[in-house]
Amino acid sequence: MGANAPASVSTDAIKPPRFKSAAPPIAHHHGQQADSGLPRGIGLLEAFCLAVYLIPRTSALGALLLTGFLGGAVATHLRVEDPLLSHVFFPVYVGLLLWGGLFLREQRLRTLVPVRK
Repeated sequence: MGANAPASVSTDAIKPPRFKSAAPPIAHHHGQQADSGLPRGIGLLEAFCLAVYLIPRTSALGALLLTGFLGGAVATHLRVEDPLLSHVFFPVYVGLLLWGGLFLREQRLRTLVPVRK
């Protein structure tokens, strides 16, 4: 670079690759910046709700927790205007499978919501 080079040249452009920052980039989606610890926290929360759902004595509570979690996913997909059938309704599909499985394995739920033949 010559003497007339602008003073605002980024030093990252001239550093060898081994000196560049090793931090993972922060996810951007539709102009929104996500906190770097947020995905891990959401995953842990979902894993906890799933564990509560899989325990037979607490399966109804787990289904309620997961329904709220999936409702938040629907709201998020609606807010960022994702495609309707593939993104927005996917948590709805998962919720239907979740409650359908609970309906099939819980006699108490079948007596609460009878299905006519």
